[in-house]
Amino acid sequence: MHSALLPHAKAFEIKPLDSAKNRFERRPMRTWAGVWLIVTVVALVVAEVTLRLVGLGHPVLYELSPEYGYRPRPDQHVERLHGAGVRINNLGLRAVRDWDTTTSNKVLFLGNSVTYGGSYVSDSSLFSERAVAAASGWVSGNGGVNGWGVDNIRGLIVTRGFLPARTYVSVLLEVDFYRGLAQRPPYFSTASPRFALTEALVHLRYQLPELLWPGPALESAPGARQKAEVAVRHLKEIDAFLRAKGRQHLIYISPYEAQLSGGQPRDFFS
Repeated sequence: MHSALLPHAKAFEIKPLDSAKNRFERRPMRTWAGVWLIVTVVALVVAEVTLRLVGLGHPVLYELSPEYGYRPRPDQHVERLHGAGVRINNLGLRAVRDWDTTTSNKVLFLGNSVTYGGSYVSDSSLFSERAVAAASGWVSGNGGVNGWGVDNIRGLIVTRGFLPARTYVSVLLEVDFYRGLAQRPPYFSTASPRFALTEALVHLRYQLPELLWPGPALESAPGARQKAEVAVRHLKEIDAFLRAKGRQHLIYISPYEAQLSGGQPRDFFS
């Protein structure tokens, strides 16, 4: 009787788990999720370190104003792209030193990003600094701001009454007459980001579409001629205001490189 039941007993035998499979093989989805998590974290850390070595993560911070739109916040000193030193002094100017209340020996340059010089140029290499370096006893300050136009300069000088210098030098491009009162681009920070990746992603978010799908040139936009005429009047107002305050004012309308080489015709203001 017992021998007859043995073949049937084998059918109810409990087989052990396959000991050849480890925990990773038994849970492949969880394993791959963990691998991708580790790879992602390592990639983010490497990207963050790389971007900080390049110079991102500690941008120049900006303040806002209804009078002049925006400009660098005073009292900053940061190292930016490829180690370039950017110092914003006590008056919000790019300058190698703070400015006291003396105006008789100071020259203030005004303009857009060309004057400002970019975050890849150290203060000592700016043309505003080098132009005055040979003049004994004179001190240079750079009030250029990325994206500024004539109306922004008027807001700072005339409306705010910003008069820390004896000589003012306005360096303008044709496009500066079409900007109106330019407002701060979203990738110009008003608060320091926690991560360099944050700064990089904000730049990509707003600047990449502009590069891939550029909009119409400002001088071709509706009402551009009227904006330019207003800007010309405002530039005359700046000049008259400074001269009435006993200041010297020099105005340079800078051509583009292609215009100097003959690749483009002279612009409206040449």
